[in-house]
This record gives sequence, C-alpha cells and structure tokens, in this order.
Amino acid sequence: MQSENDLDIDPPYDPDDWGAPLPKSTPRAATPPELPSPAYACAPALEGNNGGSPSPQNASVEAGPSDAGNENAHAAAPIGPEPTTEPRARRRGPARVAASGPTLQLPHAEKVDLIPAIFSSSALFRVGGSDDLPAAAPASAPPIAVEAQGTVNMTLSGPWPRMRDKAVWEIALEMAKASSNAADPILVNLSEFASRMGYADKGGDTLEWIWASLRRLSFCHVEFNSPSAAGPRLAGKLLLAARETAGRKEIEIDPAFAARLLGEDFQFATNRARRATLSTALARWLHDFLSTHATQDRPFDLPYLRNLCGYGADKRRFPAELNSALADLVGKAPEVLESYSIGKPTRSSDGWTVALVCGGEKRRFERPNPLPKPAGPARTGGRGGVAL
Repeated sequence: MQSENDLDIDPPYDPDDWGAPLPKSTPRAATPPELPSPAYACAPALEGNNGGSPSPQNASVEAGPSDAGNENAHAAAPIGPEPTTEPRARRRGPARVAASGPTLQLPHAEKVDLIPAIFSSSALFRVGGSDDLPAAAPASAPPIAVEAQGTVNMTLSGPWPRMRDKAVWEIALEMAKASSNAADPILVNLSEFASRMGYADKGGDTLEWIWASLRRLSFCHVEFNSPSAAGPRLAGKLLLAARETAGRKEIEIDPAFAARLLGEDFQFATNRARRATLSTALARWLHDFLSTHATQDRPFDLPYLRNLCGYGADKRRFPAELNSALADLVGKAPEVLESYSIGKPTRSSDGWTVALVCGGEKRRFERPNPLPKPAGPARTGGRGGVAL
C-alpha cells in the first residue's frame, strides 16, 4: 500500500484530464460543413503595462451560408426572373448577427490576452473531476461555495466548469473583445475553437465536446464581491447564451457582467500556448495562478492550495500530483516558476507546506478602472449661497 507521504507516487493516467488528448474520433459519415463562422496581495509588487502590443489572437470567422439549389424542385415552378449563373458573393470577416441594443466595447478590449485575475486565483475552473452536464441547476439546489483567494466570497449555480472549459471561455471572451459590439451574438466555428485550443484532432468527438463546453458555460451563474470594492457584488453568467437555430451555432457573453468583471478586477496576461505544453490540469492551473504573482514571501499550506484549485480526487493523492505538476512547470516554464520545495514537518500531508520561487518573467497586467471620486461637501459662499 502506498503512503500519502510518498511523493514519488505515479498518479494514474486520467484520459478525462484537460492535459490529456481527447479520445481519437471514429470515422463518421460525411456531414455538411459547419458554418465557419492577484493575487491581490501581490499586486503592489507588480508593474503595470499600459503600453506595448500584445500577441493578438483575434478570431477571424468566415461565414458562408449554404446557397445550394434544390435539385428536386418541381418542373412547373412559377415563372420568375431568369436565374443567374454567377456565384453569389461570400461575406468576409467575423460573422455577426445584427445588433439589437446599444454598442458595447469591453474594458481593455485591445488586449485580448488579458484574463481577470479572480478566475486564475480561485476554484471556479476546477482541477479534476468529470464534466458536468450542460444543464441548469435544479431550482432547489443551493449555490456551490467556491474557494477564492483573499476576501473574495464566491458562489456558483449550475455546472462546475473545469480547466478545460476555461480555455473555451477565454476564446469566447477574446472574440467578444475583438467585436465592434461585444453585446452582439457571435456565430461559432467549432473548428476554429479547436485550432485555437491547440487540438490537432478536429474530429466529431472534439467538436462535440467544445460545443458541450460552450453550452455548459451558458448555465454557469457566478456571484462574488467586487475584487476592487468598486460596487455591489458581481453576478452573472459566464456565457449569456449558447444556442443552435437553423443549423447555426451562436454564443453571447453576459454584457453587464463581463463589463464589470473586466473593469473592476486586475487583468493578467495568460500565455495559453505555453500553458498547453503542460501535462496536467493541475500544472495548468498553477501556471495561471503563478502568472498573477511576481513574488511569494511565505509558503502555502497544501490543504489551502488543494481547496483553492478545486482538486476533486482523493486528497491523499494531492501531494504526489502537486509535486509532479510543479516539476513539470519548472521544467517547461522556468520563467514562471524557478524552483520549489515541500516541507513535511508532520506525518500527515495536511501539515505540509510548499515554498515557491517565482521565475523572472515580468507579469503583464492592467489595473482596475479607477473608482469615481466621491463628491465633497458643498462649499457655502460668504452670504450663505452655494459657491459654484
């Protein structure tokens, strides 16, 4: 029997882990082509970057509605204008449904790779477990308490997304940022999502999972207090909608929630391509978590990290999996994590700590929008009138 004190445990391979490739898709009959379509305590130690040009990952979705004629049309069709043989022009550029409301541009829209820090320093996108069904929570189900760093109190109703879902959400957010109106619905090209996630396999199984993830995100209702204390608690859905009508898939962000989230929280750059080289969901969560830290003065307790990442397996496996994930991060991203050491002063791993030495990469971020200045008391003039 293996002891929980053994850091050399080889965790069993988890084919459902975000770090593992999706199952190979089996050949299917040809189908019509799809429409293309901080940690806050550490923030003062960081330096903001209000300039520079991020590596844009803007979506370029091409829409090509099917114009194929009906070969079974009745020969006695009403006489009409002579049909043209010229091919119909295809629309180019991101496909968007006509706006139905006021134009919305999200904060920091030009910096598409910036992600709210709270989503990298909480268990909202959890490690481990299996995919929840894309369905709304029962009306009688109480909200899930989600661990978050600092004084943030977070709850979740609906499916609990995983780290794999985080990559899908990031791409959806980038598409909304790149849009001229972030409140508009966005036509979805699942193959484009797969490419931007780094999947070489764009078979049916992969695309079906991505669409299930988008639908799952549309049922996730999250609520937490404003990270910058700029106002009342934030409440909204990770995606407002993910629907399919007449063979067209489209998504919408929750405009009010997204605008506040991007304006009231620190926004940190996330190197998604580098993160994709890591082997496990825990290593990828640590990558994003440490991407919001420039320094770490004191060790973390293992139970604290276990809860903060939303670890869903047997807690006795956590020390070995943490050791493996940290070693992977040091080997593949030393600019994020230079070294680490695990202290074991007690027999139980609940008393263990891990000291982390962050790498030298400069964390690129944007601060929350400044709070409006409170109105001062009105000055009175010498004769009792209000001084203007």
